[in-house]
Amino acid sequence: MSDQVVIIGGGVVGAACAYYLAKAGKRVTVVDRGTFGGACSHGNCGYISPSHVLPLNRPGAVAKTLKSMLNKNSAFYLPPRIDFSLWGWLMKFARRCNDQDMRGTGKVLQKLLATSAELYRELFESELTDCNW
Repeated sequence: MSDQVVIIGGGVVGAACAYYLAKAGKRVTVVDRGTFGGACSHGNCGYISPSHVLPLNRPGAVAKTLKSMLNKNSAFYLPPRIDFSLWGWLMKFARRCNDQDMRGTGKVLQKLLATSAELYRELFESELTDCNW
């Protein structure tokens, strides 16, 4: 096994992976197209919330977000462009905005988020003792 690891993405998850891999003796390189921690992790303050289980594909999500997709100040802004791959993905997402798919995704997310909550507790007890949790 190689001692070199490349982490793609400098958000909270990438940073945590890099930290623990380096702590385990690996040589880690983090690659991000922007500022380290400056994308999604900046917007959510680096927090993966174990209390927010229901996913984005809620019934009615498409109707509620159409306006915000065209608003430059929105968190969900998408610059208008011809991108068949993007529009294909959006159509697949729209088909999943129903109660059954939302609940199925929520069950999977709950397991991930419960594990994340426990790992956060461990991290704050062992490493980040000088901050609020």
